[in-house]
Amino acid sequence: MVTKANSESREDGAFLVWDPVEIARSHAEEMQEENPELDSDDAFNQALADRQLFANEWDYLLMALTDLMGRVNPNSNWVAKVEDFGWQKLDGRQEFHADNGGDFLKAILPETECNFKIFVRDEGDDQHFAINNTHHDSPVWGVEWYYIRKA
Repeated sequence: MVTKANSESREDGAFLVWDPVEIARSHAEEMQEENPELDSDDAFNQALADRQLFANEWDYLLMALTDLMGRVNPNSNWVAKVEDFGWQKLDGRQEFHADNGGDFLKAILPETECNFKIFVRDEGDDQHFAINNTHHDSPVWGVEWYYIRKA
């Protein structure tokens, strides 16, 4: 089961999104379409409690990211640049190897609960990923950005 949160086009142009509240809202809407008598608060709370929903969404996100990574950079060597990281607003750069979405995200995102949007920018040899991330030390969308290119 994949919700509309990651399976439909997005107005902001993001390729993939990890936002548990948005995933729960989307699933709650689908539940209410199937059962119009279901209260919106009950549907949302049921969706939030559905661990399988989030496991499926995470698996889908990693699978879709892995597929695109292979097309953007078959050799799997990457260089990432971060701008305005965390509460100290740090910038940094890192080179790493990742051939799957899980290793890719683990190499660059902080080890905390994150919400993020993954964008695919440019084409051909200039194609790269831009990730907008939020977490407890950087809670506002549009502040913390990662730019990941072929190494």
